[in-house]
Amino acid sequence: MDCLKDMIKSSFLPVIREQWLTAKDTFPEFLEKITDTKKAVNENDVQGISEKILLLVKKCPRFPLKRRRWKFQMDSLLSQVLLSETIIQLHTYLSAESLDSFVTEVKDFLREVRAYTPELSFADIGQALRNYIVYMMFKQIHKDASPFSKTCYGYSMLYPYTDNYIDHPGNSSSDKARYNTLIQDFLHKKQPFPSCTHDTKTLHFLTAASAAADSNASDTARTLLLMMLDAQKESLKQQNSDKPLTLEERLAISLYKGGVSVLIDRYYVTKEMTREDYLFYLGFGFFLQLADDLQDIGEDFKRGGQTLFTLSLQEDALEKLVNKLLHFVHSLCSSFCPENTAFLQFVRNSSYQLIAMSLNRSREYFSADYIRQMETSFPVSFACLEQGRQGPFGNLDSTDQKKYQRVIDALLS
Repeated sequence: MDCLKDMIKSSFLPVIREQWLTAKDTFPEFLEKITDTKKAVNENDVQGISEKILLLVKKCPRFPLKRRRWKFQMDSLLSQVLLSETIIQLHTYLSAESLDSFVTEVKDFLREVRAYTPELSFADIGQALRNYIVYMMFKQIHKDASPFSKTCYGYSMLYPYTDNYIDHPGNSSSDKARYNTLIQDFLHKKQPFPSCTHDTKTLHFLTAASAAADSNASDTARTLLLMMLDAQKESLKQQNSDKPLTLEERLAISLYKGGVSVLIDRYYVTKEMTREDYLFYLGFGFFLQLADDLQDIGEDFKRGGQTLFTLSLQEDALEKLVNKLLHFVHSLCSSFCPENTAFLQFVRNSSYQLIAMSLNRSREYFSADYIRQMETSFPVSFACLEQGRQGPFGNLDSTDQKKYQRVIDALLS
């Protein structure tokens, strides 16, 4: 399977690198402006939906006998929201039947999470679920109607589990090295030796993520997961401020890590991959990596993180980088022709919104004029966006965590 790694690194990633380097850095003309009147309507809708959901959440019964009616009300409200909301507008790209299937699959995912990892925080659940939803979008792009995927569930759960261990301040360098060896041994089909519950659960997710109907497919999955592990090791260089990285080195790390992470999601879609698929999904993963780095400029800078967005903190340089990212993802989506081109438009528009949201999280590093310019293309004001981020579902303490975990369990029952 080394040929797959060689093909990705020597044939596909250089193409994406060139696409990035040649992307324009001027403010894009393709972003559609949204009027203040439309924004006001959207914000009223958001406030109304939030109030209704919060009211039902507060009414969640403690006793199982009373939950049936409450669950029916919550399911009805969520269905109504998906069929009428004016922000994401998923209902304009999916039929009512497809929306029902979408909700069912999300619930299947959450049931697996709550059953096997009831201790997982809301933030960690959200991290895993975001990756699984990316996979669900890829299924729509390729008209793959397969049900809940235990393999992609396993892969998605590796995100919070590996991050939790690597980022935990109580784990020494030797602990982290031992943990990486455990994962590597499993993927190389050697006998792994778990030493704690976290190890055991990590192996459980790896087993699910590498499961396949035949040995060839399983070997491909293990190769891609090994590449992801390799990319994560490479990305550790970005955390070492003692050894400055050049622009080219930062770019190479982001291309490799971001590209492979999303290529694995595409691999779980039950449609054969073409050369165009490899180029699109590696490129889309690179885009998501940069969008993530965009929102983390402040945090990365404070701890010496070396990404493309911390190479220079001058406003003009950062604004050109964001423009370049917008042009890159626009060109990437415009040149790809999958089975469901209509849904690809939804992915493209969502990508623009993701960049705007990431920008807002790092707004202190951009000029007021640039923030206002980007805000004109977002469905609501950035002030409304910030209120939602700091709302009741934002920072949850342990008591809130348990309360909302009960709400999820009631909804899934």
